[in-house]
Amino acid sequence: MRAVVWISETTWEACVDEARAFLPDDAEITLLHVAPGDVEELAAGGRAGLLGRRPPPPPGPPLRAVAEEEAQALLAEA
Repeated sequence: MRAVVWISETTWEACVDEARAFLPDDAEITLLHVAPGDVEELAAGGRAGLLGRRPPPPPGPPLRAVAEEEAQALLAEA
């Protein structure tokens, strides 16, 4: 048996527990996490609250890289 379990940051523990409870021990389980494609847009929206002030440059690595790194960490923990 094959199963795909879609996990997210807030519900992954419950999803993994349910998969473990309902799927047979020999099931082939694939964990799936989908990072939002609009990470940069969501973060840029926060700058609109600065009311015309020039926002500081974003520190650190690009948001896309951070989102992908966090997704990998989530999958590893799950």
